[in-house]
This record gives sequence, structure tokens and C-alpha cells, in this order.
Amino acid sequence: MIEIQVKPGKCDQHNHICIDTPCPYPGCPNGVLIDDGVPFNAVAKNGFKYPLKRVSWESPTRGEVYAWYELAHDDPHDFLRCGTYRPEAFNVRQPELDNPIIYHYTDQTGLEGILNGSNLWMTDHRHLNDTGEVQFGLQQLQQVLAEFEDTFSSSEDLKKIYDLLSGETIRFSPMYVTCFSNNGDNLTMWRSYADEGKGFAIGLARKTFIGADYLELKGVERGTCVYAPEKQRQIFRTLIQTFLSLKKLFDQQHHASFLPKRQANEFLQECLSSILTMKHHAFACEEEFRMVATLYNQDNVKLRQSHDQQIPYINTQGIFDIMPYPKEGTKFSRGELLFSKPTFFIQEIVVGPNKDSVAMKGWLEEKLIELGLETTCVRQSTIPFNSLKGQRASQ
Repeated sequence: MIEIQVKPGKCDQHNHICIDTPCPYPGCPNGVLIDDGVPFNAVAKNGFKYPLKRVSWESPTRGEVYAWYELAHDDPHDFLRCGTYRPEAFNVRQPELDNPIIYHYTDQTGLEGILNGSNLWMTDHRHLNDTGEVQFGLQQLQQVLAEFEDTFSSSEDLKKIYDLLSGETIRFSPMYVTCFSNNGDNLTMWRSYADEGKGFAIGLARKTFIGADYLELKGVERGTCVYAPEKQRQIFRTLIQTFLSLKKLFDQQHHASFLPKRQANEFLQECLSSILTMKHHAFACEEEFRMVATLYNQDNVKLRQSHDQQIPYINTQGIFDIMPYPKEGTKFSRGELLFSKPTFFIQEIVVGPNKDSVAMKGWLEEKLIELGLETTCVRQSTIPFNSLKGQRASQ
């Protein structure tokens, strides 16, 4: 069998991350000159060999898509590496809010933890503030599933997937979420997530979240929450159409009904992560952006006490780091190289609207100086304190 050495890199033209496979598109300079269906060994940097052949499938949003079919495991090697379902859901979501900065609202203790530890907490989705939002997204999924009920009844493999999506399993699958807002000075967010305005909003560059390939490799979904019901249903419709198109490919390759376990798991994970980025339209004022960890080491799950219950969480250490911009002249890697853990620099920190905001701004500036960092990223909320206080008093 022909052997081809693969160099790590990325094909921007076809959005292919070449960890251990070349770009699968015919004629691409980042690919290989080999005919469709002809097997060959892709030799990775570590010497490992992947027996592959080129195949294509029909995407509901991208037309004909090429990929590598891994012969050793009867599973499309490239699908899991590049993410088959995420591009489909992303294409339906467009256009998204394009604010260049995304804000994480937190209290003073949370800010100190982020500055000292360079990471965030991601909370088990079953313990989010609004426990009903999972049920809301699940209802949208079940409405769309009804459109495909006859198709899913055509084979035992599809029946199993349908039952999983229709039942309680998907609701109780553990995933971990951290939340942001596209608005760094939002009255609702101050009241709900930043200690009644006595907290802070940490602004990070949105483009680094969208473009960090490392996050995709670590199984971290991210995107702006969807509030329009029809767009929510269209996302699920597209995911299901993608799944069925891939199922057709598997059947053709095996000349029988076939569904790889890894592909089924990826589809189920994408459906759940999509549920977790869907909210009722009444919450649209929050302009929320979320990151959802679908893959994680169970040993990294910790518990924190909140009121009368213990809440499971993971921190983002090992996924990405968060740091303020260093002082001018300081050499500090941005960590955004392909396959390297990214470092997201804080663009600004907004001090919440409260009667002690001037003192809190002073405290924050002293904290940054103590860490050897610039203080120019700090600003105060423009919301008058009495507007926050007044809404409470009127209730």
C-alpha cells in the first residue's frame, strides 16, 4: 500500500485540520494526488499509520463534502477530527452577533480566582440557574424528530438513536458550561450574575474563541445562544439530515446497515450541546455566548458548595488560559498556534454599577499592579447605580 508522510497543519480553504491526515479534497495543495477510493497509508509525525481512502457525502449546508474513510476501524477517521456536525449547525446559526469582545460576569471572589488561576469554572449543565432551559431545547428537538419518525423506524440502529433522543438519556448526559454575554454593560446580567452589580464583567476577544482549533480538538463547543424558535428547529433538522446522509455513506461502504459507535456518540453530543445553546426568546436581552465541554476527564470533575447542594464543575485548565494583557514590552506568547493550548487575553474589565464602584476600581487596579500587569484595561459601568437600585425597590 502507498505510504504518504503527513505534516501537521491546517487547510484554510477547506477548513481541514491536518493532525495525521492530509486535506481530503481532490486537487488541494494541502492534500495528496491519489484517486478516489484508492487506499493508502497516511504516516503521522509519530510514525503511526492510518489506512485511508477518499469518500464523499452530501451535506445539507455545504453540498458535496470529501473526507477520509479509515479502513482499520470501519469509521470515518476525518469526521471526528474535523467535526462533521459542528460546521452544519454553525452554518444555520449565521449571522451571529459579531461583537469583538465577549464578557464573563462574576463577583469579586470569582474575578480573583480567574486572575490568580488563569482559568474559569465550567458548571454541570444540570445545575444551571435556569433548569428549565434544557427542557425547552429538548422540546424543539422532539418537534423536529417527529418529522423524521418514519425514517428512524426503518432500521434497528436508527430506532436506538431515536429512542435516545426522545427519552431522558440526553437530558441527563453530563456536560459542562461556562457563559458569556456579547454586552459588557447589561443591567440584567449585572443583577443576575455579578452580585447585584457589585461584581465585574471580564471582556475576552471573541475571535479567539471562534478560531481556536485547539478547543475543537478538546471537544469544546462554542457559539452565541439561539433565541428564535424556527432557527432552533432548523439547527436540529440540519443535524439529523447530516446524520442520515452519513448513515447512507456507511451503508454503501459496508453493503449493509451499519452505524459506527463513534459517529452515533458525536451526533448525540452535538444535539445536546445545541440544546445547551438554545434559550427562550424572553432571555434574548442577555445576548449570551456559551462554551460547552462535551469531552473531559471524569477525574477532573470537582464539587463546590452552593447553598444546600454540591455542584459538579471542571475548570478550564488544560483547555485554555486567561490572562490580562501584559505590560508593554513584555514578551508573552498568545498561545494561539495550531494544536497549542490557547491563551485568551483580557481586553477589558468592567466594574459593576454600585455605590462602591470607585473603591472597587481602585482595588482592581492595585490587584493588577501586584500581578505586574497594566491597569488601562479597567473601566467603570456607565449604568447609573440608582437604576439598578430602583428596579429592585419597585418590585
